Amino acid sequence: MGISDIENSVEQLEEDSIVLAEKKERNTIKEQALKDSLAKLRNDVKLFGIVNEYHNEVQQENSEIDEQIAECSIQVERIENDLNQLITENEHSRSIILELESIGEDVTESLSTLEKRQALIDECTERLQEIKVRLGLDDFQALTGGQTAPYEEAAEQELQKTESAEYLPIFEKPDFDSASVSYRYTVELLDKYKISYKKLKPYGRVRSTEEIVKDLSGGDMTKGSCSSLAFAYAGNKAGFDVLDFRGGDSRTYFAIDDSIERIAHFTGVDSSVVWDKDDFHAVEVLQQKMKPGKEYYLATGRHAAIVRKCADKYEYLELQSPDSWENVWHKLDNYALQVRFACEYVKPIPCRNILMDVDTLAGSQEFLDILGYCNTAENEQQKGAQGHVK
Repeated sequence: MGISDIENSVEQLEEDSIVLAEKKERNTIKEQALKDSLAKLRNDVKLFGIVNEYHNEVQQENSEIDEQIAECSIQVERIENDLNQLITENEHSRSIILELESIGEDVTESLSTLEKRQALIDECTERLQEIKVRLGLDDFQALTGGQTAPYEEAAEQELQKTESAEYLPIFEKPDFDSASVSYRYTVELLDKYKISYKKLKPYGRVRSTEEIVKDLSGGDMTKGSCSSLAFAYAGNKAGFDVLDFRGGDSRTYFAIDDSIERIAHFTGVDSSVVWDKDDFHAVEVLQQKMKPGKEYYLATGRHAAIVRKCADKYEYLELQSPDSWENVWHKLDNYALQVRFACEYVKPIPCRNILMDVDTLAGSQEFLDILGYCNTAENEQQKGAQGHVK
């Protein structure tokens, strides 16, 4: 692409970016106003439903705007590549012109042409940077990891490479004295409560997410094993055969916020903790830290689940339904946060909302060790058709 073509493309992008930035700003203001309204209308079920539906429409519009911004991002990247190529060509031309000048040739006109072209390149580069700032493209690309392919496609490609391979993960019990303070305190409490320990065993091969869900999920007949079940999922992702639905003191311990946050501070675990009176806002903050293609443990409201960021949406994994067809990925939007996670817009005091990277959980020897305190023999699991989501 020549410099004149680049100029035209940049001009069109400038126009589009101004329109998109204005739309985004209007929708952000509109969405915040609707959130405020929803917080005030919690007791008016009928009106709450109407406003919530409109809120969902605004969110959908925001998703469409984000898709358009993603397209602009691709165009900007292409133009930047073309500009870099022109810069390289300019440098090459300059070196040739200077060689000609050294042997007495008149290169005044050639240098002038070169300088004019360089000035245009610099101008286009500056305008592109303004477009990126206007649309927040640097932040946008950081959030998407520069990835344009759908999460499912990338995951499927990775699975095809490994699903048939024998896999024996390594687990070594951490040295207690040199382990993290959070781990040591956790083990001391679990032993104090006399919670039994079932050592992890390798599953023997790599499994798909669907296989892990089939082995792990079921109707919850405990008082609510969502947290320990999500931790067990991370253990299975690490290559171990981990089951849950143990119930009792084990379930209680792994459901307590203090216990969950201690795990978030284990050695090697990548985590974020947000204190907020508004669960929905806290989740938005945590979602900004999520990357496509990765899975996370999320504890918010009164529920915990495995979540992920796809190309244009967020999803959570159901594991507690007695109906296997429901134990799949579901859209994680404000409706799901309210209904499934029991999130609230206004709480009397700030509460913890915790996000942990599943891969780093799976790679933490401290985490794998404490999974032994929720790991359950298959015939002792409290799950079945009489159970339900909790």
